[in-house]
Amino acid sequence: QPIKMKYAADRYRDRLQLLSANIQRLRLERNWTQAQLAEEADIEQKYIQKLETQKRNPSIAIVWALADAFDVDLSELFVDAVLIKNKIGRPRKNKSVISV
Repeated sequence: QPIKMKYAADRYRDRLQLLSANIQRLRLERNWTQAQLAEEADIEQKYIQKLETQKRNPSIAIVWALADAFDVDLSELFVDAVLIKNKIGRPRKNKSVISV
């Protein structure tokens, strides 16, 4: 039983990391700041920051709001993508994204 619980915890952490990375990736692809995403999704900017740094566990309503703001299918928030390392809230110019 403890092995199954560890496996479930690892899977959950992996999915949260994917979600966080994809929120940031989609935001940066649009050259949006966290404040702009927050406005589009009707979510507080501080919450966006915490989502991108894996410090919050979003509800399904928040995930839907983000998908709607990005105009993507919900599954796009959980695709395996390379984590983009940028300063939070400050998109860099000419940052390329590599898909796996």
